[in-house]
Amino acid sequence: LRIGDLEPSSLIARKICPIRRLLCASPGYLEGRGRPRTPADLANHAILHYGHFGNDLNWPLRGLGGSNRLPVTPVLCSNNGDVLKIASLAGRGIALLPAFIVADQLASGSLLPVLEGFEPAPVALHAVYPPDKYRPAKTRAFVDFVSDRFRKRPPGGPV
Repeated sequence: LRIGDLEPSSLIARKICPIRRLLCASPGYLEGRGRPRTPADLANHAILHYGHFGNDLNWPLRGLGGSNRLPVTPVLCSNNGDVLKIASLAGRGIALLPAFIVADQLASGSLLPVLEGFEPAPVALHAVYPPDKYRPAKTRAFVDFVSDRFRKRPPGGPV
């Protein structure tokens, strides 16, 4: 299972469901640095970036007009959402993360949503596997199960 845009390959990618993403930060961070009101305000904040440094250092925020891509200068880059969640909880900055990674912290108030009106478009969850002639029945059954389960209740709530 892969989340996000996929590179072209000979593998089959079946879209399972959309994954909601949002900007969030700890209450302590927002008290100390202030709450951004517009995407441009993010230039004055510590950015926790999901990805690799040097790879597309832009956040795809809705409501910007034009390209809807905001250049960011991260203080931390990681390809692990849990690392960014921990850094956010520790007050290290604002992160853009899949909702399912931070759902419990948002519910408890240990993380707060930021710039809700500019939430990025969802990204897709895909099942990726070799071409059908090589796919075992158990793989088909698993992909069908996951697809049905997440169609009824996407991880992190409705998009």
